[in-house]
Amino acid sequence: MHHPPTALRRLTLTIATTIIAALTAGITAATNPAHADALPTAPSTTSPAPVTPTDLDHALPSTARQGSTTLTAASADANAGTTSAASHGGCNDYIVGNTGFRIGVCINDRGTGTTAYPDIYVNKVGRYSGSCSIGIELWDYASHRYGGVTQAPCTGGHHTGSAYGPQKQPATVHTFVRLKINGTSFYFGNGHGDSPAIALGPSSFSQHLYNWDLPLNVKLGSVGVKVKSTIPNVFKELHRCFNCSFPIPGAPAGYPSFGQQLPLSDFFGAVQAPVKAYPYDSSGYIIYVAQPGHFDGAGSTVQFTFFNDGSGYTHLRVTAHAVNDTVLQWFSQGGAYARWQQFARVLGTNLVAHKEGTILGQ
Repeated sequence: MHHPPTALRRLTLTIATTIIAALTAGITAATNPAHADALPTAPSTTSPAPVTPTDLDHALPSTARQGSTTLTAASADANAGTTSAASHGGCNDYIVGNTGFRIGVCINDRGTGTTAYPDIYVNKVGRYSGSCSIGIELWDYASHRYGGVTQAPCTGGHHTGSAYGPQKQPATVHTFVRLKINGTSFYFGNGHGDSPAIALGPSSFSQHLYNWDLPLNVKLGSVGVKVKSTIPNVFKELHRCFNCSFPIPGAPAGYPSFGQQLPLSDFFGAVQAPVKAYPYDSSGYIIYVAQPGHFDGAGSTVQFTFFNDGSGYTHLRVTAHAVNDTVLQWFSQGGAYARWQQFARVLGTNLVAHKEGTILGQ
């Protein structure tokens, strides 16, 4: 698989820039009176009305989970991917039902880009009598397991699973853990004791497209005012009406269930971008995995992670990886940035409108 010629890249980027400029102008001229850009032209502390995203010309990019560490900085690099040697990975922290166990489920590629290293942290040991083990496995989102199962003891501390790699074909994988006490399996994290996901494969197959940090905001006049909310409130708003904030054609009004297929499309419906959604509300992120027929290639991923900075402002981080290397990706990245900016603005506006977020002066 080869990269587009330099001249062709320049041409497609020039075309993309022209279209994006036209689309940006079209936002202001949108006829939808509820659009975020139709807010008052002077700063105001009055809560704006809820808004609905408009349809822009954009092809959905794909992204892999680049985990924000919840347990230990050694397990993940939240800014990984800025260089070819950077590590990708992260941890999710779970309380396992009423067992009393608290387990961090982690993954990392240790900067290889081709080998996955699953591991767990038993932060709290629950009460039990009899037998107890913790199975550590590696899976993709197409229900394929990679390698075997490592049985770890139910003791506190760090336990490692079996590394898998080097992976010669593109794959997006995550650690899966099941706690077994006296023969009974306990599943957790909405039934899915998963780590974040990482993309594996040679650089010629797995393309790191971008890693963008976008503050949620409300547009007041010509100024975007940042929003303070909580992560539970962000997901409460997305559950209230998903496509009222998420701006891709084909997104459902109802919040996606785990593994639900979404018939997304773009370029005015000319390009299909089917994905399966994997929401992890308690960990603050949603993963989309591209399905057959997606121009980025099946197995590509897009991840939306919500977090608060040190000042309490709420952010959306969008990280993208793709299996295919096509001219269409070069064409779409500028439009992707405009689209995810729109997502951050519409969601921020809806949070404030429904008293789930605040702006300066409120």
